[in-house]
Amino acid sequence: MFLLNALKFPLYAVATLVLVSFFRGRQAKTANQVRSKQFSLGDFVTYTLLAVLAASYMQTAVFNRPQNVFKQLGLAPTSPCPALRQRLAHFAAKNPDTVPEQGIPLQKIKNSSGFDRKAYYQQNKYGQMDFLVDRFCAFPEDRDVYLKFGETVFLQSISSDFGPRGTSARIAMSSAAGSGLMTEFPDTGYILNAGSALFFTYLPALILVGLITTQFFATDFAPSRVHARPWFVIVLCTMVAADMYWLFTVPTSLNARVTRNSSVFILSPDGTDALAFFADSAEYTRSVLLALALISFIFMDYIISPRQTDVQILQQCVRNQEHLFNNAKNRTMLETAVMTSSSLRDKAVAEWKVHQKIRERVLEDEDLNAKFEDAVKRARGDAWVREKLSTILPPS
Repeated sequence: MFLLNALKFPLYAVATLVLVSFFRGRQAKTANQVRSKQFSLGDFVTYTLLAVLAASYMQTAVFNRPQNVFKQLGLAPTSPCPALRQRLAHFAAKNPDTVPEQGIPLQKIKNSSGFDRKAYYQQNKYGQMDFLVDRFCAFPEDRDVYLKFGETVFLQSISSDFGPRGTSARIAMSSAAGSGLMTEFPDTGYILNAGSALFFTYLPALILVGLITTQFFATDFAPSRVHARPWFVIVLCTMVAADMYWLFTVPTSLNARVTRNSSVFILSPDGTDALAFFADSAEYTRSVLLALALISFIFMDYIISPRQTDVQILQQCVRNQEHLFNNAKNRTMLETAVMTSSSLRDKAVAEWKVHQKIRERVLEDEDLNAKFEDAVKRARGDAWVREKLSTILPPS
């Protein structure tokens, strides 16, 4: 184990150097030619879409944090029920707009058979918070599930009616694995809802990466944008796999999660215990890493996409030759059309005679004529060939 930890960081450094060397590719030899190309509208749209989606993920992480009743009440997840009810009363006093119009019912009224618990709990925000407090006081093990999967998943996975429970313990601790295992069928709803919410968080990034790496977004500046898709997909799929792995392996029990998973990489959005409030911290970490990944995609695209493969270079040569042949063909057709018309032919001959007389008068100067002939010889000699080849072949 010590040897593995000692070799881990050098291996990371070597892998980074290999990736950088691969990303450079042909661009390292023709950087001046690549950088001479100008950005097009497609490049601007590509980088703008990536930046906007990254800003959206970052805005979600910073400003649209998930609701958590313990954080709203300012109490620890293990706080006793009297403390929760007392702090809930203080919350109602400070936020009277959340209190139902008919007032806050007493606990004995809520326990009566004629009281419509479902309508009260779904009426407003205070009713929802009161529902969670009542739930946690009646079934303490639900606190662990709530903190593991979050408020949204918890409310989607249980019945809004405060009916009797089929079992008093929904979590079975496996002493061998040290993780919380779902044992009852209703609890699988937490995994399904949490997994679907996780997937839909990554979905915009996956759609955008798939869109911008199509041939439609390939430009003169970035002809190899399609070949950047595997790298983008590998990064996103690795993040999804790691996220799903922690979703299944992190214990549902709060005590087991805090004491046995100190190595989990997770960020706290507000300085609280990241493992205790696992759902909130996981969603915050997910959004931040997605924003950073999209920003890194901009730099990766800027490095990888301008690189051209041998096949693309040959295709570009073929297109250039076809363009030259078409121009030569058009010039020949134009000259033929001019010479077959008597009026146009007379005008062309008269224009040629004018230029020929000007040339003869200019070359009457012997010094100028000698310099002209010398320049023509140099232009047609080996120096001209070497100069042209130096712009095509790499320096030796």
